[in-house]
Amino acid sequence: MMLKRLVALAESTLKVLDMNFENDKRVDLESALLSVDMSIYDAVIEVYPKMVVRKESLWEQPQNVKALPVVNFDPIDELVHELNEHFQHVALFFWNRYGGDRIGLKWKPHELEVPAKVKKAALFVLGEHPRFSKFKNAGRAAEQQARRREDAIERQRNSRFDHFNHTRKLAENVSDDEDEIVEQLKTDGEEVPQDLRKKHYKSRYADELMLSEWLVDIPEQLSSEWMMVPSPVGKRVLVVAAKGATTAYNKAGKTITQFRSRLPGGSGKSSAYTILDCIMDAKKTFYCLDVLAWNGMDMSANPFDFRQFMLSSKLKETTEVSVSSRQYPYRFLPLPCCKCERALMEEMMRNGFDFELDGLLYYHSGVVYEAGQSPLVGWLKPWMLPEILNVPVPEKFLNENQLQQSSQQFIDAFNIEHRHTSKINKGMEVE
Repeated sequence: MMLKRLVALAESTLKVLDMNFENDKRVDLESALLSVDMSIYDAVIEVYPKMVVRKESLWEQPQNVKALPVVNFDPIDELVHELNEHFQHVALFFWNRYGGDRIGLKWKPHELEVPAKVKKAALFVLGEHPRFSKFKNAGRAAEQQARRREDAIERQRNSRFDHFNHTRKLAENVSDDEDEIVEQLKTDGEEVPQDLRKKHYKSRYADELMLSEWLVDIPEQLSSEWMMVPSPVGKRVLVVAAKGATTAYNKAGKTITQFRSRLPGGSGKSSAYTILDCIMDAKKTFYCLDVLAWNGMDMSANPFDFRQFMLSSKLKETTEVSVSSRQYPYRFLPLPCCKCERALMEEMMRNGFDFELDGLLYYHSGVVYEAGQSPLVGWLKPWMLPEILNVPVPEKFLNENQLQQSSQQFIDAFNIEHRHTSKINKGMEVE
């Protein structure tokens, strides 16, 4: 939307300049360039005119100023910053800083009944839910996960990983640099190192999904910086729509199914490509957890909350992907998402889902998409929420804990049964 606005502004500016050169009567540049169509916004915030401090500085220099000038202070700029800081998970705020006296508001599409939630949205700035502070980080697992979480955030902040090139190679099924090195070594008759040899024989799409860890440590800023996404029962797959076909790969990179879809790049002749992280159920439905790329635009380098916003927007814009047919046998549906505030999580669990729920995923709002197990993505079974997060759930979810185990007992048994190797050791203490 912002790109379209920039293009429209550039076109309007060119027209105004042409009119200035061609006509005898000069066009009022101020009214022509600074007038904004506010009808596209869901709401408009009127600003007191005297607070607009940049308008005069843009068009004329003040004369005979006796008062000491205030430098680098714009009250409206500060207001917009605070609005985005506190309500970015429910709305976007737009403002023309060079003379604009109105702030445009657009509700984020993944929030239902957003106006009623604005009051709730401000609650997270007041502090964490008291229950969160009762979980001590004294256990080795909690300490390790918290430390790895901090390291992951710092590493992502300083990373120079080429996300765009990586997603492009996934879409085109092009070998990574390591594969090219292996081929060159073979051509030269040199011995291939064992670690590269193993990687070379793996599928191109193996280990490309971002996986979760058991949420054994409660993040200090859970309610303000984390988001909860329900995960349906099904197979976790990487969906690649490119070169006129759509293919679903499992975690090991094996092809599960290939078909035509209405995703950009998923049918017909097109240079576009789309890559999604999905849950595939038995009813030919893909539930979209995350987006790596859409219509050739890489999104994996963006924070999770932005990816969720874009994914929800694109799926709503492309309504045909949600309907299956003989020609397009699979459909793609979005998943609900909420901030990890106790009231919002409780509301989501109480309202229920249109699918069989497997568990809950917890994403740090700033995590970029990286392959492998991430400490910035957590996982809990539905019946664990009352014990770990003090979030009530309906009775049907509690009944899933048939052995009446504690969360830690279940996690230990699950890891042994499924031979799951975690990057953290066991141990969680609760007061």
